[in-house]
Amino acid sequence: MSQSRGDKSLTRVFVAAHSGGHIFPALELARRWRDESNNRKTVFITAGQAFVRLIPEIPPWIDKLFFLPQFRLPGKNPFRVIPFLLSGAFAALRSLLLFLFDRPEAVVTTGGVVAVPVCIVAWVLRIPVELWELNAVPGKAVRFLLPFASRVFFVFKKAKPKLSARAYCALELADYPVRFSEVSRSRDEIIAEFNETFCRSFSSDSKTVFVLGGSQGSCGLNKIFCNAVEKTKLDMQVVHQVGWQDQHDWKGFYESIDVPALVFQYKDSIEFFYGM
Repeated sequence: MSQSRGDKSLTRVFVAAHSGGHIFPALELARRWRDESNNRKTVFITAGQAFVRLIPEIPPWIDKLFFLPQFRLPGKNPFRVIPFLLSGAFAALRSLLLFLFDRPEAVVTTGGVVAVPVCIVAWVLRIPVELWELNAVPGKAVRFLLPFASRVFFVFKKAKPKLSARAYCALELADYPVRFSEVSRSRDEIIAEFNETFCRSFSSDSKTVFVLGGSQGSCGLNKIFCNAVEKTKLDMQVVHQVGWQDQHDWKGFYESIDVPALVFQYKDSIEFFYGM
């Protein structure tokens, strides 16, 4: 499946796995690169259909969107080896056709298994590969792709030793690609608007905890936070993005412990909550 928009120009491909932790930073990197010049085109590759659930509409800075099959490492299960190899071969073939048609000047990835065949095909075609490791502990896909990379960025200093052991290029420390700018309004103003918008009664005198799940790690994060809230019983109010995979009655949970809360599965515009 693909969706396209715009004319041919200088092209860069961005690849991200199906989780929000991979997709959103990759989208921000694509936006920054696209905004530097009008004569640029971005191609975004991801796995499965999680992108559709996470992103209501294709961002205007994405000119072409490709979905590859979602596949995982086979681990120790021998029955998963053949499906894994077939999915990887299909992803590599689609990447080859895409690269021959669009001729990208670079491939940028935030990791995930889906990036492996895409980046290897790019390396074979002598297209520079740019890796972004966004975790303190480097992921398997990024570690595997290190020898094929022409540039490697990391955001946690703790990750550098494990990256430098396999990388053949210099490592560059970078800021996490966050898409929001600094909030300029006061906390009182933001909470007043929040209460009016969401019909809540949050107080400026209470601490606000923003729990930001949303994808693969949300269920585990939600459980940890639930246990912490029940044990500490702090005076607080909660904004909780629980993610689309968690079916627990979080609204009922917060009502049962008398904690003011806004609970939702996912919202694209969350910069509002950082100022609370």
